[in-house]
Amino acid sequence: MLLVLLAPVAGYGEDFTLAIVVPLKGEIRYINFDSADHEPTFHVVLTNTSGKDLRIWESWNSWGYFNLSFELTREDGKMVVVERGPHMWTMNGTTYWMMKPGDLHIFDVWFPDDWSDLPNAAKKAEAVKLRAVFSSPASKDSEKLGVWSGTVKSPEVAVTLQDMR
Repeated sequence: MLLVLLAPVAGYGEDFTLAIVVPLKGEIRYINFDSADHEPTFHVVLTNTSGKDLRIWESWNSWGYFNLSFELTREDGKMVVVERGPHMWTMNGTTYWMMKPGDLHIFDVWFPDDWSDLPNAAKKAEAVKLRAVFSSPASKDSEKLGVWSGTVKSPEVAVTLQDMR
């Protein structure tokens, strides 16, 4: 069973909704750290809820690579921001995706892959709350090319991190 939670936020929230999609396994949503199976660990869905075409940066380039991040809240209440780690580009360009009204963009996420500040699950399960953040800062390039800028956050989702490597 797949459950998608959507919630707009103030400001640019009327343009997009953002959701984390982690299938239930029994009663728990597991995010397994297992690079051996070559499957995404979970997905993040960005939906154009506006009545207009919107552009977002493609995630292969330096304008879009860092736009998706996560707020991870541990059981003790401490929050960790999980972001993409450093990356070297051999090729780079201002390319974007066009999203029509109602279009979905699905980000496949592999943990741990190239994400920094992930808690060490150390072969044991850790229950956390996870929120996705899609943030695209305004720049001369975004203004020139009409690429959306702003921030949208998903609702928190209770998940269990587990290192299966």
